[in-house]
Amino acid sequence: KLERIEQAILSPIEQPENFNDFLTRFNIDTAFQITRIQFPLEQEIIDPHEGGEATLVYENPTDWFMHVNLEYLNEYQDGAELDYQQDTVWSGNTKATIQQRGDFSTPNTKWHLDYTFELINGKWFLTSSVDFGY
Repeated sequence: KLERIEQAILSPIEQPENFNDFLTRFNIDTAFQITRIQFPLEQEIIDPHEGGEATLVYENPTDWFMHVNLEYLNEYQDGAELDYQQDTVWSGNTKATIQQRGDFSTPNTKWHLDYTFELINGKWFLTSSVDFGY
């Protein structure tokens, strides 16, 4: 019994990573970001101009060229006015989807992306994304 108590003291239970702390680092640190994407990353691309057909793309680390920044966007992007909203939708304590929705001032241009993160072995990972490309 004493051995179990000593072992518990020597190896405390690790707390799961805080999602907000993780997301802050994920947004600013490109090297960290690549380690926290579950590859091959499933990306579903839905083109409403093509009848809403979904295309699945699987990204590998060598294909991953963009640094995703999920901080709340500025009012303007590339000189276009943007009506924008970002929400985090939780599924229990182990899955979070960041939903980005926006309309640019440019006609027929919308921003509609979902990024899903899952808590795996106490650490957060980007596990899939959906682009409803308008």
